[in-house]
Amino acid sequence: MQIHWCDTGQSFDARAANSQRLGASLEIPQAGLTMGIATLREARNILLLAAGAAKRMVLKMLIDGAAHPDWPVTSLAGHAGLTVIASEPLRSAAD
Repeated sequence: MQIHWCDTGQSFDARAANSQRLGASLEIPQAGLTMGIATLREARNILLLAAGAAKRMVLKMLIDGAAHPDWPVTSLAGHAGLTVIASEPLRSAAD
């Protein structure tokens, strides 16, 4: 299940935006699940998948524990059950 898909500058209509970007060959989900940050932080375990060079700065902020309201993912900093899986280009953000 995909909880959230967000690219900077993406339109509010995520289905339309993703169908334009991904093409008609892929089935775009009809529904999604939205939950607040406080609800996410209550989870025992969180798996965060990160891909794309544009995520490097915010991933570094998360790893460094630099929470910032403009970057909601950084609110997960310090969560005991957080596991981050990052694509190869982002792995250097941990250095």
